[in-house]
Amino acid sequence: MPVKKAWAWLQRFGLYAGAGAIGLFIFGANVFYALSAGDGLIMANQRLIAGDFMAFWSAGRMTLEGSIDHVHEARPIYEEQLRHAPGLEVVYLWHHPPTFLLAATGLAFAPYLGAAALFLAFTGGLYALATRAITPAPAALFFAAMAPASAMHFGNVQTGLLTAALAGLALVWLDRRPLAAGALVGLFAIKPHLAVLFPLAFAVGGRWRAFAAAAAATLGLVGLSLWAFGPEPWRAFFENLANAQGMVTDQKIAPGTYATLFANLRGLGAPVWAAGLAHAGSALAAALSVCVMWRSGGGLSARAALAAASTLISPYLFFYDLTLLLVAAALIVREAGGWSHLARWEQGVLAYCWIAPGLLFSVGSHVPAPFAAMAGWALIIVAMRRAAPKPAEIGQADAAPARQR
Repeated sequence: MPVKKAWAWLQRFGLYAGAGAIGLFIFGANVFYALSAGDGLIMANQRLIAGDFMAFWSAGRMTLEGSIDHVHEARPIYEEQLRHAPGLEVVYLWHHPPTFLLAATGLAFAPYLGAAALFLAFTGGLYALATRAITPAPAALFFAAMAPASAMHFGNVQTGLLTAALAGLALVWLDRRPLAAGALVGLFAIKPHLAVLFPLAFAVGGRWRAFAAAAAATLGLVGLSLWAFGPEPWRAFFENLANAQGMVTDQKIAPGTYATLFANLRGLGAPVWAAGLAHAGSALAAALSVCVMWRSGGGLSARAALAAASTLISPYLFFYDLTLLLVAAALIVREAGGWSHLARWEQGVLAYCWIAPGLLFSVGSHVPAPFAAMAGWALIIVAMRRAAPKPAEIGQADAAPARQR
């Protein structure tokens, strides 16, 4: 490897290591404060350090202890969590497929706080890598890290940084590395409800190499989980889907965490059938928009629409999943050639989408307005507007037949 290229890789590694170190410093500061002001893993405000990560880690611990058949059951997993966090008043349920349980089991070999720090460092570094791959501008990494959807992960360690990294890298690598891009989409088998539009877009856009790689990676992960755990966890996972959706339908979690039109309409008092019908209409329209754009070429605008529309499909979505909106916004900035090349109204839309998860978490706790759904649709509209033929392009297309005559 030439010296100049090697130095460039060292610089990149330093950037990602630095981003991970900053994230770990913030996480470590929170942990230090919590341990000094709280009781064990319970903070002074009665919340658990690293929050939702307890669901991943405790499910992994139960698997190591031979209780895998009960990871989806509330009482057994709560008893496991109480063993490590005495006084815990909230149960962190496990709703993920066995493909994700492969990673959770590996993390469970480490102590809880160490596993949370390791997961945050890895996913944060991957998120930084994806951000730099899409928009190499120096300020991009800062805005990506400080966006409410990503910054929340420092206190509530979740999967949003990982899913955004997988989606971002897959979409930016699609032309040059279609097999790698497809394999990354295949890793979405850990969060299948976020990935449902990706194979559809690949098929409509004729990206068959990426489609095949995504299918192979997904089947490989499923096969590995069957080899490691057997079929019983899959049966339990599918049986638990109704319970998982019931948390949204029956509004069993703090209202500021819901990020779907269905959940927000339920929070506003709409009956299940009306909220479901409205959400289904929005999801279908989003899917059709993606198909139309990918049928026309699958450029950066179409990829931005795909990332944004992926937040509009499942009625089961939460604030930490909205990092996909940041991927969509970054792709739009890349397509435009930089922030300064966007129209003022487009800049306003992207700024709103940057802050929307924060509005969801704050204002949405009191008024469950569909901040996230509006952000997803706003990004789709911007992407469609940018993908539309410009007047000059239409004129050139009309002039060619005229010269032939």
